[in-house]
Amino acid sequence: MKKQNGVILYQGPSLLDSSPIAVIATLKTSNRKTGGMAQSWILKAGMSPIESKLAKADVGNRGSSSKRQNLGGDCYVNLGQAPLAIYRASKKGLYD
Repeated sequence: MKKQNGVILYQGPSLLDSSPIAVIATLKTSNRKTGGMAQSWILKAGMSPIESKLAKADVGNRGSSSKRQNLGGDCYVNLGQAPLAIYRASKKGLYD
């Protein structure tokens, strides 16, 4: 049996705008800054983080924060790295 690298904690409507979201906890990381700890990810369901950003459809998972990149904010998260990898893994069914 393959060891799980993460788990879906919640799938359903966002409390912010009722759009579909998924909350995923990853159990392993190669991030040297954080070390071995669980990390949680709130992603738009059915839309990659990059697509969500470009469509300005990320209120359900990012809120109305002025830090959002699509609003000219300075959020440091690179959506094309870990968030996209987590989204793709979830689309492949790698998380229970």
